[in-house]
Amino acid sequence: MVTPPGDVVIELAENSFTNSSSVSNTRAIRTLTYDNTPPTITFTGLKSSGAELQNNSTTDDSFIYLIATASEPISDFSIADI
Repeated sequence: MVTPPGDVVIELAENSFTNSSSVSNTRAIRTLTYDNTPPTITFTGLKSSGAELQNNSTTDDSFIYLIATASEPISDFSIADI
């Protein structure tokens, strides 16, 4: 079942199963956070002076700074992804 993002509560009722010694389980509850919203990345370009480059603009600077800002923590983004 697909659910919207948010907390998902999983509950295992007491005495749902037994082990090989016929000992029943205790009740267990776990809350997990389900997040199916992919992160987004916004790029900002800065001239060497620190001035922000506007969309579709040009510059004669010999280099620019490219800043990538993610909408949430990410761990696998690299220069090779650009």
